[in-house]
Amino acid sequence: GERAEELLGRVLDLSAVLLQHPDPALRSAALEGLGAASRGLRHKPDKLNPLLHTAWPALQGRFRDSDPRIRVQAVALLGFLMEDAGDFLLQKVVQGFLPHAHLILAEQGSATIAAAGRAALLPTLAAIARLLRRRTRGSNRGRPLAP
Repeated sequence: GERAEELLGRVLDLSAVLLQHPDPALRSAALEGLGAASRGLRHKPDKLNPLLHTAWPALQGRFRDSDPRIRVQAVALLGFLMEDAGDFLLQKVVQGFLPHAHLILAEQGSATIAAAGRAALLPTLAAIARLLRRRTRGSNRGRPLAP
């Protein structure tokens, strides 16, 4: 109900603040909190979208986090957020994430982290592509897309 939505909104707000904390464990927990709150509010875009708008700059910074595990976790979260609020986030993602997505593929260091980055990136890119395709279909007024 209303109380649960209010609490989820507070979790999302606090998570956005903690995304900038110097401790990677807290940044990781903040990403988890952001994802959980988003899932809880996914059917309430009037509540979720303004919160995600506020959280976006902090989340965008996690795509370039100093800790590669946080970068991977942020990319994975973005895939879920695209499912929860993709229409709202699409323009932000096209401008603020896609230009840097190739950096995840070029991840250096641990082979495990590099593989995890690729594994997180592919479903995220697929979610973005589905939204773009749906928008393109809508703008073609029923005409089929060229192959």
